[in-house]
Amino acid sequence: MKCERQSMKSICTSRRKPPPCSVACIRGIDQLTMAMADIERLLSPESRSAIETRLRPPRGGDFGWMIERHAHLALSTRPSLGSEAHAAAAVARFMKAMQSNTQRIACWVAEQAGSARIGTAVLMAETETQARIELLFVEPSARRRGLGAQLVAACANFAHGAGYEEVLCHLSQVHEDLCGLFMNAGFTPVQ
Repeated sequence: MKCERQSMKSICTSRRKPPPCSVACIRGIDQLTMAMADIERLLSPESRSAIETRLRPPRGGDFGWMIERHAHLALSTRPSLGSEAHAAAAVARFMKAMQSNTQRIACWVAEQAGSARIGTAVLMAETETQARIELLFVEPSARRRGLGAQLVAACANFAHGAGYEEVLCHLSQVHEDLCGLFMNAGFTPVQ
């Protein structure tokens, strides 16, 4: 009995004087804060009504935002800097192709009323006959409203008009929910 009381006392003492926050602690607090903001938005009356969205071409600042958001959203599923490096490489390839005036690439930024960026998709050439969808994401607070389907449809329609025979999108098993989105859009899973 005495040991239990001493251990309880040390637990209480440690709570009064919290240890300095580590990077993992700060990341957890950031994720919790974002999750709470998402809950607040989802439960607000405005989010339940139809929010007008539009797809537009990228403009200044969008590519940096895409890298940052892609990396941040990936942290919740697989914490690493690899996702940020992947996003930065995809943006660099797209911008290089833009500078060479390639007509067979496209990028869309989804924007809701009030100019808040809430999603994006990039379409790049994989081969001469295949296009690849990259950096497809929708902010958590804007999901389940058909925006992902709009972005995928924009990519597929552009690819068809640009003469591509196939459109690809490589997904990790972490993104199983995206598989349903692509299958509903007419894509077929390939191993």
